[in-house]
Amino acid sequence: MKKSKRFAPGISRPDSLPGAPEPALSPARLQQILEASPAALYVLDYPSSEIHWLSGNILRMTGFEISEALQPGWWRSNVHPEDRDRILRFAALSEDQDFLTSEFRFRKKDGTYFWVHDEGTVVHNPEGGPKEIVGSWIDISDRKEAELALRESERKLHHVMDASPSVTYVLDARSLPPKCTWISENVERLTGLNKLEAMEPMSWETRIHPDDLSAVHLARETYSNWSNILEYRFKTKEDRYIWLRDESRIQTDQQENPLEVIGSIADISKEKLMQQALRASEQQYRRIVETTAEGIWLLDDQEHVVFSNRRMAEMLGTTVEALNGASLLEFVPDEGRENARSRVAQHHHGVPERFEFKLRRRDGGDLYVLVSSNPIFDDSGNYQGLLAMCADITERKKLEEQFLHAQKLEAIGRLAGGVAHDFNNLLTGISGYTQLLLDQVKDRRQATEDLLQIRQLAEHAAALTHQLLAFSRKQHLKTTVVDLNALIGRVAQMLVPLLGEDIDLRLRLTPDLLNIEADEGQMEQALMNLALNSRDAMPDGGMITIETENLRLGKEGLADEEEPLQPGDYIMVAITDNGCGMDETTRRKIFEPFFTTKSQGKGTGLGLSTVYGIIRQHGGHIRVYSEVGVGTTFRIYLKAAAAVEGLAASEKPLLEIPANGIILLAEDETAVRALIQRVLESRGYRVLAAAKPEEAEALFESHRGEIILLVTDVIMPGGSGPELYRSLVTRQPGLKVLFISGYTESTAFEKGLDYKTGRFMQKPFQPVELLQKVEQLLQES
Repeated sequence: MKKSKRFAPGISRPDSLPGAPEPALSPARLQQILEASPAALYVLDYPSSEIHWLSGNILRMTGFEISEALQPGWWRSNVHPEDRDRILRFAALSEDQDFLTSEFRFRKKDGTYFWVHDEGTVVHNPEGGPKEIVGSWIDISDRKEAELALRESERKLHHVMDASPSVTYVLDARSLPPKCTWISENVERLTGLNKLEAMEPMSWETRIHPDDLSAVHLARETYSNWSNILEYRFKTKEDRYIWLRDESRIQTDQQENPLEVIGSIADISKEKLMQQALRASEQQYRRIVETTAEGIWLLDDQEHVVFSNRRMAEMLGTTVEALNGASLLEFVPDEGRENARSRVAQHHHGVPERFEFKLRRRDGGDLYVLVSSNPIFDDSGNYQGLLAMCADITERKKLEEQFLHAQKLEAIGRLAGGVAHDFNNLLTGISGYTQLLLDQVKDRRQATEDLLQIRQLAEHAAALTHQLLAFSRKQHLKTTVVDLNALIGRVAQMLVPLLGEDIDLRLRLTPDLLNIEADEGQMEQALMNLALNSRDAMPDGGMITIETENLRLGKEGLADEEEPLQPGDYIMVAITDNGCGMDETTRRKIFEPFFTTKSQGKGTGLGLSTVYGIIRQHGGHIRVYSEVGVGTTFRIYLKAAAAVEGLAASEKPLLEIPANGIILLAEDETAVRALIQRVLESRGYRVLAAAKPEEAEALFESHRGEIILLVTDVIMPGGSGPELYRSLVTRQPGLKVLFISGYTESTAFEKGLDYKTGRFMQKPFQPVELLQKVEQLLQES
């Protein structure tokens, strides 16, 4: 391909263009023109890429002299390092191109850089190859600075727009519907849609809430009216609606035809929520005042009512209309008026108060209120009156009275326990001696009948003491190995009539469920409480499901928010209902004593706390899972009981015990002590009897090593049976003991007795029962 031959503007080369006319200007004149030009001209040799001619204005442009600029490598060494490789590649293109242009930074003699626009024409030799490049440099630093400033301005504008909470957009108003031609990057932060998704035709329209779409369309029907503010709901990419404020202005041509719509979109969801909350607050203000459980009244500086809510009027047994304008003292009993005047005087000094006060209803009844009062002053500090909120605590006052009554009952219960203890001692003697007489008069019919009648009366008296003890008894565990599935079956039978016909009770019990060690009565109570609690959560009926499951936890156990479950075998019991459920705040408080979600008078708040106490007393865990509107599940985790092999000790046949053993007896009741001694000696035992612990200590020392069993009352003057046993067993390890008492197991437990071992008998008991217990203990290894 033949190369075209071109030159830089204003330069004539006669040797390259044969036949060209002689220049009209003298060399000196031409030099003046070149130096006056803003461009510096050069001739670059090819392929050495060395400059062998420069116009004189190179000094003005770069600060270098011509002689310095013509040195080999001058121009290459002063090109900015970041531009050098690109410019060298640019010069190498002269074999294939006739005209070259580039821009680069060049270092002046003072070390500063300026921007150069370089345009060069390739001059070819007669053979058609490149000979040299004739070109010009123009200083474009001002233009570059302007471009850089523009780009920096655009960059800052971009960042400002991207950082702005508002999304900016441009629509083509000449299409219908308008087509989005540009939108800022922060649209993704606002809506989850990237720019391409946001600019897709109709993509925005399809996400506008259906209820708001018609208003948007109406605003866009006429472009001349489209310089307004729209508010609508928009579905984000996460499928949640947010409120947007869309502010737009239309751009028109000279004939006022619409061209573009420029607008901005901001998320106003929080503002909408605040507006809604404000409206709701304004709408509900009076409703709250009128429906609050507390009475509210505003008194002027003369203690006359200037405002009251309906609740205050109801509490006082009157109407709002009749209450307004009335004097405070009209509702204060005579004995409390001086106190009322004193408290009002305190308000004149700006003292807010919280106190309990007694008011008198219109019908003459008493009303106890908890008052929170605050004085009101004007801007000048003058007393204007007071605002008082009154909570009705009349029921609480009644409960306090009931509590005092309960304390009296507790005292009576303690008295009953003491009476029963003393009575049991008497009954033990009566019943025991009666049995001994029966053994002696078997052949005398009338005497036998009389003695039988005496024993029957003693047994009736014993039943009476059990009732007294039940009244005063504290609950303690009496654990046995329990088949939980069978226990749940029994509880379910009791629950059916209690739950009602609208509650469907279902059991899903795992076959071969492991046994637990539990107090059956308390476990039944816990299950009953949970089921009845579920029933209360379903006032319109529903379903309760009780499930059981074996659960084996490995070495990692089971993580738990309150306390982790340790490794081992557990039984899990779940009680599930589909009732109203509860929120997280309620769930966290559900086991607190006296916490209840039921209305006043409908619950004590002790049912679930009792369940919690029972389960924890059994070494178990109880957790609750609930969701409002879905239901609630209580899960109980109980340790599985160890496998039981063989017969219990009480089931083994009794053996005859050799009669040469010595039994130490400690009992402060003379009649009971004599009876027990006689019964044991009748069987062949030798009995050392003591009325006090110190006497028993002395007898023990004189027969150390010979005593096979200690029989002791739990509570005695000067000490207790457990203390006596602990003292003796340290001196004779393995010493067996049988504790007896007219009190219940709970009292024995409080004195340090571990009655799980079966070493306890409650009075009264029959002689044969005593002998069976003694032989059972002596058989134990």
